[in-house]
Amino acid sequence: MIKSPKEPATPNPQKVIQLRALGSEDLAQVLAMERRLPQPWTWDNYLGELERPFTVAQGLFAANQLVGSVWAWLLPPEAHLLRINVAENYEGQGLGTILLATLAKIARAKDCAKILLEVSVTNQRALSLYRRAGFLIDGRAKNYYSGQEDAWRMSLELADGLALD
Repeated sequence: MIKSPKEPATPNPQKVIQLRALGSEDLAQVLAMERRLPQPWTWDNYLGELERPFTVAQGLFAANQLVGSVWAWLLPPEAHLLRINVAENYEGQGLGTILLATLAKIARAKDCAKILLEVSVTNQRALSLYRRAGFLIDGRAKNYYSGQEDAWRMSLELADGLALD
């Protein structure tokens, strides 16, 4: 009887991933990761965000390769999630959860009591992540995305804690 080789174990992303602030030197990787999104931001969009004193940009790296990022505004008493993205070959490994938890920790430290966001009504993967984290739907923004697609407005009260902490 011939035994089939075992599938290689998927590495635990929390053991091989490093988290750090993003800078302009990371923008090429940010843009490469974002190309597959329906409405990707441009170099100028990201560079402009890095220049704002209230923007927080954190990246997850595996072997110096960007595999996830979160971008938000910290405007106490609220934080506003702008972008969260995980590289396609790292999806489903909990990196979105790590990014949200990182944002929540930073927001709390900067006296933010709430995180706000908008998400496409058709983006089921993101909606699932946000619901698991404890975000609630506050309303619907008609034609939010390029005048063609609606978005859910969602929020998370940080005093309640992130459900995924």
